Amino acid sequence: MDYSSLAIWMGVLALAFIIAEFFIPSGGILTIFAVLSGVVSVWAAYQAWWDRQPVIWWLYLIVFMSSIPTVLVGTVVILPRTRFGRRIMPDPPSAEASRPYLKEREKLLKLVGSVGTTATLHTPGGITLIDGRRYHSESRGLLIEPSTPVKVIEVEGTRIVVEQIDDSESIDLPAPVEIASLEEDEAGDSSEEDLDFPFPDK
Repeated sequence: MDYSSLAIWMGVLALAFIIAEFFIPSGGILTIFAVLSGVVSVWAAYQAWWDRQPVIWWLYLIVFMSSIPTVLVGTVVILPRTRFGRRIMPDPPSAEASRPYLKEREKLLKLVGSVGTTATLHTPGGITLIDGRRYHSESRGLLIEPSTPVKVIEVEGTRIVVEQIDDSESIDLPAPVEIASLEEDEAGDSSEEDLDFPFPDK
């Protein structure tokens, strides 16, 4: 391959690496390849045309350098408006679509600092009961048993993050309903009622 062909192909490859950088998460590797390809392209063009046809050399350099911002603008502005671009670059969610999520997050942010109790085992996700309402919650990678006093420390997405409250902290939680006492009261009430049939003797 002669220098002129190498200059053209390496220039095309450099532009291709620039476009690919927008669609492939490479951590900058594709950008490095694009720079190296561009340097090789310019060097090959210099070897091919500088001594014999300097006009072509300068023309190639101008075209190549101007094609870089053209490709960038085309990739960012024009490509997303094409059918192919809409397939590979979907539109971000509209404000109407994201409004319920933002509204729910605002409600959850108001719970930061609130105190509640775990309704289920957190492994680390679970359910927390705050002011009589159930919320999806998670702990910081720790297991939390049910009916454990917890405090909301932050919000991640649509979940609250809770941590167990130390025994030394003073909390004011609603008194739990004592099921056993209710059963005893019901048993006591039924014992006081008169039976309408004779109770058999043993």
